[in-house]
Amino acid sequence: MDLTRYEKEMLDGKYAKGTAMAMKIQVAIGETFDAERMVDITRAYVALSAQDADLWFVEKLLNKGAFCKVSPTVNPSIDLEYLNGHLCEIPKAGVDIVTATNEAYKKIGATLTFNCTPYLSQNVPAFGGIIAFSESSATPYANSVIGARTNRESSQSALCAAVTGKVP
Repeated sequence: MDLTRYEKEMLDGKYAKGTAMAMKIQVAIGETFDAERMVDITRAYVALSAQDADLWFVEKLLNKGAFCKVSPTVNPSIDLEYLNGHLCEIPKAGVDIVTATNEAYKKIGATLTFNCTPYLSQNVPAFGGIIAFSESSATPYANSVIGARTNRESSQSALCAAVTGKVP
């Protein structure tokens, strides 16, 4: 894959070990799909389930100094305040994992939302815009209805794209 000097510097850890980790993942994805180069993104969206793996991954990037170049909207799976006030009381273990995940994503520079359709209000991409969206409805909607361009990202690869500002 043909990388610019700046992309190579990210990969080499010049801007933080967490940024290097994110770029390494992006490059590996690009090489898997025979991408020729990286391109800049204007928007990102990370769909979460607020489970152990979500927290583990974001904390790993944070502990290595990563911060988002493009603030992704993030759909943590549970609005604790709403559920506790209107529907039911969430068990302590659930509160703990959701709270920790929310806090970690805030620290890395994400914009927390409780919306799995951010392309309708909080994070609307432009026609032809290059973006990094995860979630099973966000990707086809952004590509086909809005006319933006996104790969089918996982929550982890979308977060890596938000950190690097790039996708293959």
